[in-house]
Amino acid sequence: MDKKTTGIVSYITLIGWLIAFCAGDKEGAKFHLNQSLVLYLASLINSIIISRIPICGWAVSGILSIVFFIFWIMGLVYACKDEEKELQGRYRPVVDLRMPHRYGATGGKSRQLQRVSGKDSSAHCQGRI
Repeated sequence: MDKKTTGIVSYITLIGWLIAFCAGDKEGAKFHLNQSLVLYLASLINSIIISRIPICGWAVSGILSIVFFIFWIMGLVYACKDEEKELQGRYRPVVDLRMPHRYGATGGKSRQLQRVSGKDSSAHCQGRI
């Protein structure tokens, strides 16, 4: 299978992901293989753990199921177009908690502008200026 076909098949059920992983172009479609696997695992966690919580968990699980379905459709469309776009896209500052310095209180763009202009705000915040 070529890169595009592997990407498309990886979004079609977990068995499709296994077929794409075993028989497809792993290097070319690595992005879609990883992204569809994360989507499947998140959906599995939602259906096994979150949906077991009474009332509140059912509501959250229902909303997350709709969100995961939308992400699945988006990923499938991007694989058909042979594009590599992350599913959360513009919502990354809300979702990404691993890099707080990138989307911290000062904001990403203002910090970059300060570095370009020669003024480093980190020295100012630490009282060195």
